[in-house]
Amino acid sequence: HEGMLFHLLDPMEIDFPFRGWMQFKSTENLGEARLLESSGFRKAYLEALSNYLKDIRRLGLLYEFDHVICRTSRHWRELLFDAMTRRQLAKGRK
Repeated sequence: HEGMLFHLLDPMEIDFPFRGWMQFKSTENLGEARLLESSGFRKAYLEALSNYLKDIRRLGLLYEFDHVICRTSRHWRELLFDAMTRRQLAKGRK
């Protein structure tokens, strides 16, 4: 068997386009929200996201899973086609 991990992320999670003061609501702790100045928070958030994705990628490599980041703005058929094409190309190089 071969494994693939499809990691669904909203484009706003990836790009963090926010500017100015924003209220961020927790999806894990309902009702919890924080008011943050987004431009000061942006660098730390993107760094934390990058480190998190690197950790997931490392775990995938350890267990021989492909880690595919999927933007929710793309259709699932496109994502699956692209992932399967990359996998086939990678197999061809081995």
